[in-house]
Amino acid sequence: MLISTGADVCYKGKKIIGSAQCRKNGYILQHGSILYSYDKELLEKLFNEEVQGITCVKEILPDLSKERFIELLEQHFLYDMCAETYQMAE
Repeated sequence: MLISTGADVCYKGKKIIGSAQCRKNGYILQHGSILYSYDKELLEKLFNEEVQGITCVKEILPDLSKERFIELLEQHFLYDMCAETYQMAE
C-alpha cells in the first residue's frame, strides 16, 4: 500500500485504493483494497520508514462510520451488478 502505481486510485495525490494482480498458468488472481483507516505509527515501525503518500476514508470523511461505509459499498455493488445483469439480458 505504500507504493502507488497507475492502477491505484488516489485522492489529492495520496493513494487510497491499492490493487495487485498475479497471472500464472492461465489464471488471474486480482486483489484490491480500500484503506478505511490505518495506524501510521505501526506502519512506520513495520517498514522502518516514514509513511507518506497514502490516505484513508477516515481522513477524507471523518464522520463516516465504518458500518455506514460498508453499507454504501454494498448498495453500490448491488446496483452495479443488477445494472450489468439487466444490460446482458437485453
